[in-house]
Amino acid sequence: LRHPVLRNISAMMALINFVSVTVPAQLVLFAKHRFAVSDSEIGFLFAADGAGVVLLSLAAGPLRSRFSFGNVALGSLMLSGVMTFALAYAPSYPLAVALSAVASGFGILFNINTGSLRQQIVPNQLLGRIITIAMVLAWSANPLGATLGGVIVERTGDVQTVYAAIGALVVGIALYFRIFSPLGHAERYLEAPAEAAAG
Repeated sequence: LRHPVLRNISAMMALINFVSVTVPAQLVLFAKHRFAVSDSEIGFLFAADGAGVVLLSLAAGPLRSRFSFGNVALGSLMLSGVMTFALAYAPSYPLAVALSAVASGFGILFNINTGSLRQQIVPNQLLGRIITIAMVLAWSANPLGATLGGVIVERTGDVQTVYAAIGALVVGIALYFRIFSPLGHAERYLEAPAEAAAG
């Protein structure tokens, strides 16, 4: 992964997965602890998250055709972090459901755009190999992040503050890669040599 865009996407996704995986992993605890909801109300929360994913995934194509990768993908990631932060302090359960749905939708908007950018950069004959490597790197952070997040929630007993911290970290990570990495102007690298993507 010598290609600067592919390398930075993999690094960013590993960091984001490590930091944010605690949100879905502790969602039931968060809802029960903050709002004392029933099991059926928990189901409504997950259903709303699914609806948010479907609706915002439909916007991926139109948005990407009008705006740059940095604006769409990294902007949606920042907004996902903002929604997670707001979710932590939502005063009512209906608002929390809406915020969680929007956060999930922005998350999938980010994933779709990073996936499509990889497909634009990597030659077809190398695509399976590159995506496999990238997914292993990104998803290997999930169990570590979920374990650490669970330990922090258990030790502090404050899932609300953990959610707020995760939201702030996601915004910070996205902003860093937007400003200080090639991802902020990824289109410049779309004509990079194929052998760079294979590295």
